This record gives sequence, structure tokens and C-alpha cells, in this order.
Amino acid sequence: MVAGFDLRNELRTAEVGGELLVPTWGDGNPSTDWKIAAENGGAVVLKANPQMLVIIEGLNYALDLRGIAKHPIELPVPNKLVYSAHNYHWSFDTKFPNLDEDSWRNIIDQGWLYIIDQGIAPVWLGEFGTETPSPWWNWMLKLIDERQLDYAYWPLNGEDSFGLLEPDYSTVRLTPDTWTFYEPTPAPTLTAKSRTTPSPTVANAPDCQPVQIHLSPGTPATSSMWVSWVTKSRCSSAVEWIASNAFTNGGDSWHRALGEPPFTYEIHDASKLPHRSSYFYAKAYNSAYLHHVHLKGLDAATYYTYRVGGEPLDATRIEHSGLVFSDPHSFLSLEAPGVAPGPMRIAVVGDVGDTKFSRATMEGASQSAYIDESLIGHGVPPEFIMLVGDLSYADGNGTKWDAWGRMMEPVLSSLPLVAFPGIKNKLAILHLSEPCLS
Repeated sequence: MVAGFDLRNELRTAEVGGELLVPTWGDGNPSTDWKIAAENGGAVVLKANPQMLVIIEGLNYALDLRGIAKHPIELPVPNKLVYSAHNYHWSFDTKFPNLDEDSWRNIIDQGWLYIIDQGIAPVWLGEFGTETPSPWWNWMLKLIDERQLDYAYWPLNGEDSFGLLEPDYSTVRLTPDTWTFYEPTPAPTLTAKSRTTPSPTVANAPDCQPVQIHLSPGTPATSSMWVSWVTKSRCSSAVEWIASNAFTNGGDSWHRALGEPPFTYEIHDASKLPHRSSYFYAKAYNSAYLHHVHLKGLDAATYYTYRVGGEPLDATRIEHSGLVFSDPHSFLSLEAPGVAPGPMRIAVVGDVGDTKFSRATMEGASQSAYIDESLIGHGVPPEFIMLVGDLSYADGNGTKWDAWGRMMEPVLSSLPLVAFPGIKNKLAILHLSEPCLS
């Protein structure tokens, strides 16, 4: 028999004593840092019984275990740590209404599957379940089958609509007659020419819902950050941000930065132009609305939580009240030159494109994963991503830019992008012992 203690179920933002507390991981704040609390709790369990397993869930309802890459849990007894993730379809349906399987797998990879891939520690899928057949259900069963994951279905009881049993606690509700089950099939063979289908999710999003969110360092790089995104309709541009531990440090509130009105661009159909266009494959395209907001006054090497939003604009006025914001994202501001105790880490990628291989490249770059059969960086994310060479290979096809932006968002909404022209095809992780930012 295997026995263990799951220290806390589904950490989430909560109001305590009139203060809104947002759980963090590894920022050192004793009031919110789940890593500190989990290590203390685990030590108590192992002192009482060193044979027990200590099960530690991630942030945001156990969806997010990204903090382990830089701040893994340390316990006094070795080989007793198990991380735990939860996964339900409603965690994705609202935020990503047009999610496909590859994009869903991207989120899972970055959220917690990398812990298994990089041999950091075991991961237990502590909860998953559904009340209705859906693509997500088959994706999850496929993932469990392919990776041979350890899991627990929630729940057994008959009181919940998706319990394994009916309310009589004897009749099995989940049967092949009433549910769509995943049947393992051979994985398709990828070729160098295989591409993902561009998915113009902007068209299906609510008017002011931000999509394709990404970051770029501002000037100066250690104290500012550009946040960019697109919306289907003309909406105001606003970003709110706060240090991750600021809620408990006495009266600090969200900072707000406002941007200029968004803009669009247009691509003309090359076949209708009177002369040969340099984009001779160009198709007529009207872009979504592009937003850019500059965050200033950041502290170096600090975790920040941010959210982007806006409200519809008419032709004659700009209003910044009643804003509707996205779910929060986070980033780590850049370290000041000469201050960091170790080398600066930069992920360098080139000629990314928009393919399944591109996604794998970006996942590897964001996690410093296996490259050329060697483990580079031991799972520690870089400070930022440097992209050299070609980007989306859109060649005048605007919808490819949308697909590329969607593919890059899971990485670039947390890691800043620095882009350079040039032709480089090699992915590498640089270790810079000398300062290179001014």
C-alpha cells in the first residue's frame, strides 16, 4: 500500500481579513509563498512518519506548476515528494473557446508535464472528470494512455453530475454506452512540411477580449515592459500590474497604464495589384486591432502579475472606465547588469515558422529543455527569448500571423521577446557571465 498526504487542495486567490491574497511560488513572501508553506508542512509530515509521501499541488486550482522550474520543493527526506495537477474541461472552455488538441497539450506541457519529461519528480494527476462527452475528455484519456500517467478520477460519489456512480451509489454512470471513449491509435508520422491549420480565434472572441498577448522589454529594459495584444473590435488599451507579493505589504494597489487607441493594417490581394508585389502570394486581409501599452517604473528581478483589458470605443471618444480585464498573467522583470549571482540566461531561436515543430521549439526554449540529446539548463527558464531570422513565414497571408501569434502566446505572455533580423536556424541557450543590457 502507498500512503501520502496531499497538503492543500486547489490553491486559489482568497480574501483573508479583508485582504485579497494571491498565492505565489518562490517569491519569499511568507504570507503568500506556497513553496514555503508546502516545505514547512511536508517537513512536519515526514517528522511524524518519514515513510509517507508528501503530495503538493500547484497554483490556480492545481493547474499551474510552472514555478517548480526555478523553485523546486525541497524536503528533509529524499524521494518522498509527489507533485499533483488537476485538469477539467471548464478550466479551458471559457478562456480558450476554440482550443485545439495541440494547443491544449502545449498548456499541459508548460503547466506540469515538463516535470515528468525532465525527470524532476513524479506527478500525479490528482483530479480529472467531466459531466459531458467532449474533445477534452478524449484528449485527456489519450494523454494518460500515451504517458502512462498515474491518476484519480473525481468523483466516485453519486451526488455530482459527473460522478462515477448514480445517486444510489451502486449503478455505474460512466459506461461505454453513454460516453465517448478514447481508443489508442498509432500516432501520425510528422514530416518536415506538416503544418498546423491557422485558427483565426480573434473572429470568435468577444469584442474586447485580448488574444495573442505577448511581452517585449521596454527602455530601460530592467524597469519597463511593453505588453501587446489584439482584439476583434476597436477597444481602449489598458494594463494593470502589481508585484506578486504587494497585496500583503500594506495598501498597495494595481498600477494602471493606458495606451494609445489601437490601430489596424490592411493587405491587398496581390493578384489585383497593377505590378508584381514583393508578397506575390498576398491575400486580401484586414487585421484585428493591435494594442501596445508601456509599463514603466518596474523593479528589477521582481515577479509581477498583470492583466490586460479595454472597453469598446466609438469614433469620437475614448473611455477608460468600466474596463473588462483578462485573466492574470505573470512575468519576472529583468535583472540589473552586474547584479545577478549567476550568468544571464537567454533562449535564442531562429526561423520559427508556424508548425508543430515550431511549437516544440518554443516549448523547449521556454523551459531550457532537451536540445541535441543534452539537457541544457536543467529546466530553468531563460530571462527572455531572442528571436533571430524569419518569424511566421506568412508571405502576405495575414491569417498566418494570427495563427503564429496564438501559438506563441503561452510562452510570450510570460517571457519577453527580443526580435532581430537575420538568418539563424540553431536553437541554443546562452550563458552570459558579462552584463549585456544597459
